[in-house]
Amino acid sequence: MNFIKFIIILSLCVFTSCYHDVLKMPEYKLIKRFSKRIEKSERIYLYAYGINAMHPIPEDHIQGKISDFSVSYKIYKKRTDIISLESARCLIVSIAESFLKEINSDPEIKNELDKYPLPSDRIRISLQFRDQNDIELGNEGISYVYLNNKKIEYERYEIREYRPPTAIGKHFVVHEESYGEALEIVKKQGCLREL
Repeated sequence: MNFIKFIIILSLCVFTSCYHDVLKMPEYKLIKRFSKRIEKSERIYLYAYGINAMHPIPEDHIQGKISDFSVSYKIYKKRTDIISLESARCLIVSIAESFLKEINSDPEIKNELDKYPLPSDRIRISLQFRDQNDIELGNEGISYVYLNNKKIEYERYEIREYRPPTAIGKHFVVHEESYGEALEIVKKQGCLREL
């Protein structure tokens, strides 16, 4: 019994020390710093992140270098709130542009990038709009936005049965556009913000 406890404790120590070592790496410190800033100003919460996770790996990837960044955020709203396509577009483009600026201006990261400046097709961002019960906003409006490989998809969540802590429903893609198109629209509308 004591041996099993020892193995469990040892495993936890190894896991937590590896986790802390990762957080000391400049690319992860950058993600955390950027995410803390937008959490304070916009109440956007980081829940998943990584580097070099895109599939397929870009052809010009240099082993040991950073080829891409991935971040996922949750944004909490009231269950009755409706997120318009326009506001979702303005938010994801503002986050993407601010994140790219942060990456490309960081002196520790610059030399570690496969491609400098890092282009928009090397970041993946997802935003989930959730209610006070941590369930995606449903029926009307946008519940999920995803930027990947120069394309943005906007989804609606049609809830058939709302049973906190879960809901039963189906996701639908309601709109797709290229990142370039979205950026142009956001600039024309004047809603591009630096976060």
